Amino acid sequence: MIKSTYSKIESINESIRVVKEKKLLHNLTEDEACNGREISMSNKRLINFGSCSYLGLETDERLKDAAIDAVQRYGTQFSCSRTYLSLKLYRELEDLLSAIFPARPVLYSTTSLGHKAVIPIVVEDTDACIYDQYAHISMQEEIIKLQARGVKVAICRHNRMDEVEHKIKQLESKYRKIWYFTDGVFSMYGDVAPFELLTQLQKKHSCLHLYIDDAHGMSWTGTHGAGYCLSHITFNNKIILSTSLAKGFASAGGVFLFGDAALYDKVQLWGGPLTYSGPQQPAVLGASIASAKVHLSAELLSLQQWLASKIAYCNDLLKSKNIPMIAATNTPIFFIGIGTNKVACNLVSRLINEGFYTNISVFPAVSENCSGIRFTITNHITFQDIRNLVNAIETHLPLALSEEHRSALDISKAFKLNITLFENILSRNNGLKLQSVNSINNVAPQVWKLLEQKNNRLTRVNLQIFEKTFSGNPEKQNNWTFHYFTIKDHNEEVVIATFFTELFLKDDILLPSDVSDKIEWIRRKSPDFLCSRSLLMGSLLSEGTHIYINSSHPEWLEALELLMDQINSLKERNHIQLVLLRDFHTDEKNLHEYFMGHGYIPFKMPETYSLNIKPYPNEEAFVKSLVHRRRRHLKKDVLRLQHYFSYECVSQVPEKMISVLYNLYQQVSRRNLSINIFPLPEKLLQHINHSEHWEFILLRLKGNKEPVAFVAAYKSETYKSYHPLIIGLNYQHTEYKIYKQMLYRAITRGIELQYHKIYLGISADLEKRKMGSDAERNMIYLQTDDNINQSIIENIWNNPGNKLMYSEST
Repeated sequence: MIKSTYSKIESINESIRVVKEKKLLHNLTEDEACNGREISMSNKRLINFGSCSYLGLETDERLKDAAIDAVQRYGTQFSCSRTYLSLKLYRELEDLLSAIFPARPVLYSTTSLGHKAVIPIVVEDTDACIYDQYAHISMQEEIIKLQARGVKVAICRHNRMDEVEHKIKQLESKYRKIWYFTDGVFSMYGDVAPFELLTQLQKKHSCLHLYIDDAHGMSWTGTHGAGYCLSHITFNNKIILSTSLAKGFASAGGVFLFGDAALYDKVQLWGGPLTYSGPQQPAVLGASIASAKVHLSAELLSLQQWLASKIAYCNDLLKSKNIPMIAATNTPIFFIGIGTNKVACNLVSRLINEGFYTNISVFPAVSENCSGIRFTITNHITFQDIRNLVNAIETHLPLALSEEHRSALDISKAFKLNITLFENILSRNNGLKLQSVNSINNVAPQVWKLLEQKNNRLTRVNLQIFEKTFSGNPEKQNNWTFHYFTIKDHNEEVVIATFFTELFLKDDILLPSDVSDKIEWIRRKSPDFLCSRSLLMGSLLSEGTHIYINSSHPEWLEALELLMDQINSLKERNHIQLVLLRDFHTDEKNLHEYFMGHGYIPFKMPETYSLNIKPYPNEEAFVKSLVHRRRRHLKKDVLRLQHYFSYECVSQVPEKMISVLYNLYQQVSRRNLSINIFPLPEKLLQHINHSEHWEFILLRLKGNKEPVAFVAAYKSETYKSYHPLIIGLNYQHTEYKIYKQMLYRAITRGIELQYHKIYLGISADLEKRKMGSDAERNMIYLQTDDNINQSIIENIWNNPGNKLMYSEST
């Protein structure tokens, strides 16, 4: 996960904004009245496949009459904290719900508020928590907060009971209770928790307590509509069950059941929002009472059976047409896998035009490259409605893929499905050709010149050094595979040229240093913790533009699609977990929308610094050009200390000095967690040492033979630019401000060479600004194969507590 100065919230907002602008999110109905089956939106009458009122009771006259009667008798609100006083309707509703469920409930205004009240009370400081990565966000938010109290929190991949048991075995000797949090029916895919395996785990591990949110399982199944969970697991004193009255029950509120009577008393007496949040309105209580009576009547079974027949009908239709269902279950929630955001948006828009309202599902509700459409079935929906929708999906899914230049292969790769509905309709008859090679030596010089002119740090000489350095090493992190891509049209004109590095990368590469510090503590025992096989545009040793796009070419978008295909194929073939497209200018709006349409999440990179040194004929002129406060800083921290040092610039150092310089580099590498990468190998310095295009700036304290600091810098005579790339510092001499000394010496060396520009890279923002450098902020676009690592990082990020808390979070 990359999260620098651009926060996850901003990235989520940006993802949602793009979809909202297509009028697929945050819409309003235009109806004067609702009948349950249809809605009006954007001047269209649509069949509503987006409702979670599964039994269709929200339009039942008995519920409406009961709500009206409660308002007539008690007013619109009974405004009093429930700690002091509650309407008698609460008692009536609780009695009825006690007949539906195997325990007396605690009621909250919403299920989300209920989690805020219950979780902090029932989980004690001596407990540990494990949660499914797709557990409802309202639970996850409260679980993560527990870390501030020192509670151990771990996450498991979705429905992976082998991982859950592994963590239980790790934790059961240290913690009194281990809580596992999951959904009964998951709200996006409509799949369900493996209750049989959970029952077995509870029998094997006496410490295991279950906390299950069955909001989407309520009403449409189970005796008296008690829900999916209670139909598949025996309620016991180690289970807490929550469910919602706002879906199949057709009113509002959260219901919480406790197998342990002592926990019931504890929560009921002092349950956070139970005390300080407002009570349910009389209308809601009246409707809930009426719904509960329906649930306890013989009528409910016919309502359930009616819905079940529609669910089975829809499943059969989708299966017969090979439409990519992600979870073929008997729940009323259906998810059709699409892959990329842009195809999902296209399909949902097409379905709206055909008269069907469905839900688009994109990040963060699902993983970045696993977008799709979600639709639900209620008793308002007819069999003909279902057939019409499935036919529309069958017709428009291939057309949406074709229009967005994608194919069914996207769905196969994203969801690991065998798609046989339609052939790969993505054609490349436009004559574009992609060449992929693994060495810069196999890229034509005239092709590479196009990219080198946009980024004069990407010279053939440097890439030859990098290729030679990062191969044949014993450490997997020091073996990189280079992929050079060239796309040409039928006239051999270059449309796109770029390169990627395939490598083992730390997921926290650009996270704040305090977060990386916690992660590095864990890596002392587990070196691969939160590391991923990654595909990085450019390399770790390059900055700036890494792709040449001939945007004036009529087929440049088609060429970009071809590149995306190649990346996806490489990702699948080599089991890449993380793809990073980087160093794009923030004003490149077309590419911004394009990458997000392909399921990439945008983040702003840390600022990168450069200095235009062309105007300065000498060092004195540069110093005079600085504004007064910066010149004062320079004199105080740099110039007044210069007499302690001797300075030398050499094109080559003695071989025996390489190990000395590498030791200095390692000191920086260990401390500089703002760019957290594996240490570069020593042989990089060895190869640089034999290149005429590189040089070393050495800084010594007078009277000492060995350097206390150095910089290895690349010199571009062609483009008159200077590139300090690798720095080493002896931190025993910090009183001499040696980093500032080296920074200043790198700048004056560029001036001495009469170059035009010096590139100073990322980090040490304040010091580089004080030297007069300019900052540039670029974008990076990220896509993960599985967001489990990102979720673990989120836990670590939000935990201010002891590092020991993460020792077993892998």
